[in-house]
Amino acid sequence: MIAESLEKSLHACGERPFLITDSDRWTYSDTHQRVNRLAAGLAARPCNSLACYLPDSPELIAIVLAAAIAGKQLLLLNRDFNMQQVEEQLSRLEIDLLISDETVAGIAADRQLTPDELDRLPADGAAALQGNQGQLLLLTSGTTDQPK
Repeated sequence: MIAESLEKSLHACGERPFLITDSDRWTYSDTHQRVNRLAAGLAARPCNSLACYLPDSPELIAIVLAAAIAGKQLLLLNRDFNMQQVEEQLSRLEIDLLISDETVAGIAADRQLTPDELDRLPADGAAALQGNQGQLLLLTSGTTDQPK
């Protein structure tokens, strides 16, 4: 579903802006290419569940789309988490891979990737786009307490 929607948007809006930030501008075409490369990288990784900790990064959108296309379970960790909380959630939820632009000291280096490292992983692009649907996990605490 997400892959098809992105494909339709590419054909309808190709060079129109998809995402504009203070430092970057992505067209629908740029986004389509980036998401497909990330999805191929995720499909090539032997992991089922991953977490994304990208405070204030436009890459978050690309990772969410790529994880859905690759059929991965994705936990979003919000900007209010400190490194200790990130470590705790990864351990508690048995997350296989962290995608972040920050290094988390308590997590093995082979279980962490930046979006750019994921983008550069050798992968068969066709394998990622088989119409799988991933799962998106959001931690919530209601109105008080720690996220669960």
